[in-house]
Amino acid sequence: MRNYEQEFKKALDTEYPLSQSALDGLKRIQVQLGLKAEDVDRIEQPWLKASEISHQEKLRQEGEQQRQEKEKLKRQEELKKLKQVAECKTAEALKSKTSGIDYVELKNILRDKKWKEANEKTLELMLKIAKPDNKNWIDLQIIQNFPIEDLQIIDRLWIEFSNRNYGFSVQKEVWEECGSPKGDKDKKIGKNSARA
Repeated sequence: MRNYEQEFKKALDTEYPLSQSALDGLKRIQVQLGLKAEDVDRIEQPWLKASEISHQEKLRQEGEQQRQEKEKLKRQEELKKLKQVAECKTAEALKSKTSGIDYVELKNILRDKKWKEANEKTLELMLKIAKPDNKNWIDLQIIQNFPIEDLQIIDRLWIEFSNRNYGFSVQKEVWEECGSPKGDKDKKIGKNSARA
């Protein structure tokens, strides 16, 4: 009986539920050992119950794992859609309704922390909006008539990507902390000035 029990356990360790070929092999062993049906039943039942419990737990875990994978894929798909919507809204938010200027390129330069290139791009865009007679500078009159929406977009981008180190509003705070010197009122901002 012990030999059959070992063979039966070995078969269960290999597969559960048992295939027809495994059952046929066990039947041959039963016949060789001259085992009665009640002996076979007494040997098999405890192992079958344990294997069934283990099998059901495995199926439950596989089902849970599949459910989690589906949930994960669903969340990834939802995030992808949200990201696409956000990028679309960001692209819309980066195009000025007032001037028609698209600030995506400036955003990308700032995101890459290329400050000098971003500074030059900012001036280029501001000159494009202002359309001054002299294409190299912007004076106070042009700044006073500059579209607020464009100033806000430029300021927001610089603040966001420089971790609040740069931007018009940051420069304004520094200017005010320095006592807002009035003597530079007529200074021109342009390619030959220090920082725009």
